[in-house]
Amino acid sequence: MEQHFVPQFYLRRFADPRVPATQGPQVWVADLVRLTVTRRSVRRVAARADYYAIQLDDGTFDQAMEEVLGAFETAAAPAITRILNGCFNLGEQQRAHLAIFMAFLVTRVPLMRTFIEHYCSERLKKAMRVAAVVPGYFERLLHERSEADDETPEDLEDARRMAMDESSCTVVVPPLVSLRLGIKLAKALAPRLASMRWEFLRAAGTACFLTGDNPVSWATPGSGSQFGAGLDQPGVVVTFPLSPTMCLSATWMGGSGPRPVVDDVVESTNRLLARFAAGELYSKDRALAQQVLIVRKEMKDAGERIGAPPFTMMILG
Repeated sequence: MEQHFVPQFYLRRFADPRVPATQGPQVWVADLVRLTVTRRSVRRVAARADYYAIQLDDGTFDQAMEEVLGAFETAAAPAITRILNGCFNLGEQQRAHLAIFMAFLVTRVPLMRTFIEHYCSERLKKAMRVAAVVPGYFERLLHERSEADDETPEDLEDARRMAMDESSCTVVVPPLVSLRLGIKLAKALAPRLASMRWEFLRAAGTACFLTGDNPVSWATPGSGSQFGAGLDQPGVVVTFPLSPTMCLSATWMGGSGPRPVVDDVVESTNRLLARFAAGELYSKDRALAQQVLIVRKEMKDAGERIGAPPFTMMILG
């Protein structure tokens, strides 16, 4: 079962309007790995097989997480539609629904889940190395977890030495870990987003917003750091493109309501999306998709850091 980590209803906002309706909504995909631009169906991008499913002992899959995310999407969609229709005064409930949707767009995407799993793996490897240094403790720990009942002393010693050797020790973290921790992080993130001041940037020139596989990002303009933006920092700016002509900008001290912006602001926002994207960017326009590949290459050639900042993009500051 294909499951979208960037929802289809959201991606459809960025579909090429020149594609005949009979072909279904399609976006221009800038592949940041292959350095290609192709037009693809919204149904076939930003998706992986059973990405939110949990395999049970009997081999079947629990799809509860996909259902939960679907409910969040259904709740947030009317708020996005309302904004794009020019109604910017959201009720408290609509604002909360949109904040929850944004929070999960941070934690549900592959880049974040992969980082969480890698982070947990490294922490476990470190704990194993510490345990392996203490005589008898490593073996006792395995026995307590019923993982060494059938092992010989020689096998246990080999395992202990392997745990001490970082190059030969691999810890695989199950996907359930990143799902559970992602939920926890999203719960912490949503109220912060909801309490910020929301401004709606309307593209007033010829430039258009794009989006990507990491659509909610933030940074501190003028900080001198390419990343390093904790969400609780006073000058942080959160960006979330809603359509080619509208982008939600959340700050602690900025304005609120709609604001027309010139092409330079749109292009600066797109550059931020290009920096934080993991592997793909999505646009309604082929030329924009090609342009953003050039921008990303320029960042790389200049030695700038690209990809998302470490661990929840410093959610807690």
